Amino acid sequence: MTGKEKLYFLLNKIEDTRVITPSGQPVLIHPYKDLVSKYSDVELIQIFTKLENDEKVLKVLKTPAARPNSSFFDPYTDPEDEYFYLDILPAFDDYFAKVQQEPEYQEFSGRKPPQTPPDVQGEMSIPETSQEVIYEVKYSTKTREILINNFLLSRPNSFSENDEVFEYLYNNPNKEISVEEIETSLRKELTKKFDKTLENLGFVGKLRTVFFKVSKDKIIFINPATKKDLEELDIKFLKLK
Repeated sequence: MTGKEKLYFLLNKIEDTRVITPSGQPVLIHPYKDLVSKYSDVELIQIFTKLENDEKVLKVLKTPAARPNSSFFDPYTDPEDEYFYLDILPAFDDYFAKVQQEPEYQEFSGRKPPQTPPDVQGEMSIPETSQEVIYEVKYSTKTREILINNFLLSRPNSFSENDEVFEYLYNNPNKEISVEEIETSLRKELTKKFDKTLENLGFVGKLRTVFFKVSKDKIIFINPATKKDLEELDIKFLKLK
């Protein structure tokens, strides 16, 4: 593999492993089992150093005590010492999204690139078509990440009220939902007002205005947001940072 292809392969493995890693836990990468011995010791350290120091998208919390396929491997080494322990920083999402736009990456991975993210200022111009989707919220029950055009807005705690309320709204967009309906679905009484829940999730200011209509006991989650929606609100763009 070329140098870029080795970077692409490692980024894919980090992303795939992160999806199944519990929140708050480091991402574990095994240099042999996960990476299929595609890297020398020096190459792997160089790539991780570049991602940590130059790109600032992760932190290496712990390196393997020894490569399990090396001649000096100690058979009594604790299996947990065979892994790289990684802390994936918020900047990783934007960095990986940009990498996925590269033609070389698409040819190497065969993966369809995600929707074009905002530019470096976190701004996105409005296209000409009134029904053109400008901003769209994505939410995964596996990672619990709330994304707006690939920008990580928040990651609510599992089974928290914020998490459960948002999941219900996400699955029922563009229609009026009452407090009673959510409580019936969740089989419990809500302890927070909608205003507070949205604030906790990061939907404040223009983000709240674009994606939500809120009254005392009812709420509408607007997703996706089109050019027409933004024009009616007299909003040209959202700052995502």
